[in-house]
Amino acid sequence: MVISNSPEEYYEKISSAEKKVVDDWNERRPVLLQSMVSKFIGDSMRDESAPERKSNPYVKTLVKTFHRDHMTASTQASAELTVWRVSEEQFDLLKEGTVLRMKNLGVKEKSRDGFLQLRAGPETVMVPLSEESKRQLARSGYEERRPKSLIKINLMSKKMETDRLSNEVDVVACVAQIQKLGECLTAIYLTDETGLALKITRNHSATNTDPFQLGNAKAHLVVSFCNIHITAFDEIEQCATGTWGLFSCKTNRIDSRQEELDLWYHSQCGADTIGAVCARLEAGIPMIGGLSNRHQISIGFILSVFEEGCKDSQRIKAAIDYGEAMPLVAEFPLHLIHRTLALLQSHELREHAQNADLLNISALNAYFQNNQKLMHLSFQVVSCYGGDSPTLRITQVSLANVDALSRLLMA
Repeated sequence: MVISNSPEEYYEKISSAEKKVVDDWNERRPVLLQSMVSKFIGDSMRDESAPERKSNPYVKTLVKTFHRDHMTASTQASAELTVWRVSEEQFDLLKEGTVLRMKNLGVKEKSRDGFLQLRAGPETVMVPLSEESKRQLARSGYEERRPKSLIKINLMSKKMETDRLSNEVDVVACVAQIQKLGECLTAIYLTDETGLALKITRNHSATNTDPFQLGNAKAHLVVSFCNIHITAFDEIEQCATGTWGLFSCKTNRIDSRQEELDLWYHSQCGADTIGAVCARLEAGIPMIGGLSNRHQISIGFILSVFEEGCKDSQRIKAAIDYGEAMPLVAEFPLHLIHRTLALLQSHELREHAQNADLLNISALNAYFQNNQKLMHLSFQVVSCYGGDSPTLRITQVSLANVDALSRLLMA
């Protein structure tokens, strides 16, 4: 016989002792359920074996055919050798400059980057030959690893080779500046006694606060990097460029060149040279010499803008006071006008420029005349045909670094 359909009504009708039993059960029930669930999960995890990640260790190296005679090695005599499941004995033999005779190699059908692809494994027999002369090694195409000078690197950057490995270098130089180019992109500028510079960029995770493995930068003023991939010369900054790749790393090499650079860095000449390089970087002035015929840089004030003589609706013209008797006239793309207004923090004009089909020229001119700020402008010389004079087109715009310009002029 059911006394009540409602648990609450039934609870009210029972005795105090029975209520105590019910209350104790209500307190123990969640704990028991949680314990049962935990035990079930634990038993399931013990029954199933943990997943194992299987991977095969390998070593990849560049090899060249060894020539005992006077024949000169060609690029076809080079190959990339991948040794799978490499043994300790094989790893000890695979040193730069070692001459090996190998048997039981595999050859892939397709080459990569112009290099024959060889494959080795535990079954591959590697026998070291007797020590050969440096002349024979050089004739076979082996070049002992040594840092390239910034003069050589700048020449390489201006005349790029098609061979990927020919553009990888080691470098020893002084840290001039580190710039954060984005959340996951950083650049480091290196220099030496010549005043030339090498800009190395690296993509990295947002959590990596030391992408170039410098640690305490003040304790590593002279650095040694390996396997930096040299890229095309930067005509605006007038410096060689490179990228940090998968095999790039910082080394603890201590040699005569590093000691020589360390002494130079702490000299007055070194301080003056590096100070001038840093000032040029911050001011946006070319590192050394002038720009190419296609690029120019100007520091000045924007006087006015006008539409006269513009054939493209996406550009107007600007008159720039750069310290000469007559202002400089250049094409001013509309998207750079938006950026300029953002730099000058003119919210009213910026909203107008973004929303209007055509810019209010009079409003812009009034603002530029009443809010003069020194600007850093980069130009490209647009090719012209016939008897027309070349046209300058603004390609980059930023606020000029007055402090860096002052240090540069006073140096």
